Amino acid sequence: MPQTGFIAAMAADLAFGDYDKPTAAGARLAEWIIVSTWGRSGDYLSLSRTNVAVASEAAAPPGLQPTATHLGILLAPGQDDSEAEYLLVRHRPPNVPVGGVFYPSDGYVRVLRNGGTLSLIARGRYAHCHGVWDGQPIVCDVPNPAPGSGMAHAWHLTASRRPWIGEFASNGGN
Repeated sequence: MPQTGFIAAMAADLAFGDYDKPTAAGARLAEWIIVSTWGRSGDYLSLSRTNVAVASEAAAPPGLQPTATHLGILLAPGQDDSEAEYLLVRHRPPNVPVGGVFYPSDGYVRVLRNGGTLSLIARGRYAHCHGVWDGQPIVCDVPNPAPGSGMAHAWHLTASRRPWIGEFASNGGN
């Protein structure tokens, strides 16, 4: 049975660009991310930044926690479980929890499996502004471009799985 869910840490290369010129990536950083898929057929994907810099790519450090999370819904499952594409969403569906703060985004995530290697490619742009609701930090969906927001930008991400004490995989069985 194909693998339908996992939680994995990945060493990511992030590049940022102008909101209106997403192909022109400028500033870069290396950061650990946490990626998970779940649902009957891997229906959902969360891609979470941790704000922990990649110091060594050998293994992910213990204690990684999601801080900023993008949510994707399955757009196209692969024919042989070697690839799946997810559409990033601006609105978190009701009753779909995510770790960290949900960040509305436009874009996609492509998850690739080659033998035992798990990697991903993602492209997107932030579609939010910051706020506080009931004493908790939130981000809100806004029109394009975000009015008065100098933080609105595009991002490119490539990542590959690294061993991590917090990883989990499920094949959907009982």
